Amino acid sequence: LLKPYTRHSFNSMTALALLLCNTLYSVIAITSNIAFGDDLQDDVLNNLDADVMAPLIGNLPANIIACVVRLGFFISIVGSFVLALHPLRHCVMEMILGSKYLTTRAHQASKLFLPITLLAM
Repeated sequence: LLKPYTRHSFNSMTALALLLCNTLYSVIAITSNIAFGDDLQDDVLNNLDADVMAPLIGNLPANIIACVVRLGFFISIVGSFVLALHPLRHCVMEMILGSKYLTTRAHQASKLFLPITLLAM
């Protein structure tokens, strides 16, 4: 199924991920600059307003695209918040419970999940 971890494969995947992110960022920057020109705002989401896009592509498609972009942005933020919160919760629980946290069963430690998560925030 999965190949064993090697330093070379880790470095290759990291380089590929950074290249992919950089390419995606560059494509968005270049196409935003082409599409909006001097009217490009610092926050690109402000440019993706339905009223601004309507003269370019029509009223209905502009509304649909604006909603889809905002929904995608929302899903991205919610997903990254959850990924960032898990290590934080783990560190706080380890600070409070000490080495006991590492040896306790998951269901015993999960009783403290909500209080520790709220404390960490």
